[in-house]
Amino acid sequence: MRQNLRVMQVPANGSAVADPLDLYLARVPANAVQDRSQWTFFTGLGRAGRPQWSAAIEDKQPVLHDETRRYLDVRPGNSGNLPVISQGGVLYNKALRRYIYTSWTDPSFEFYESPTPWGPWKRFLYYNFGLVTFDDH
Repeated sequence: MRQNLRVMQVPANGSAVADPLDLYLARVPANAVQDRSQWTFFTGLGRAGRPQWSAAIEDKQPVLHDETRRYLDVRPGNSGNLPVISQGGVLYNKALRRYIYTSWTDPSFEFYESPTPWGPWKRFLYYNFGLVTFDDH
């Protein structure tokens, strides 16, 4: 089953996430990634603690929510006030028996771990590599 789970950020409006704070979980057979009818989305845990799934993307619930922001003091010409849920990916580390999610933003790498793809997720490492300056050159 692990090889059939795919973790992805699901845009709220179906196109782009302006300010992502949530990570969502979807699952699909590995040979049907391009077939939307095969996708199901995590909708929470049932009474017995088992994950619940729905084919309706509107039913999705986040597996990770993080409102942390880096560089709240925005200066002209610099990036700032950035959420930590961003570009990244999830892998399963068999030796640790943990799922690891890495997220990259302009100023940092964020590392989270969880015993299951649906959480609970916990940040275990943060690496700050400094505020990025943007210019027209």
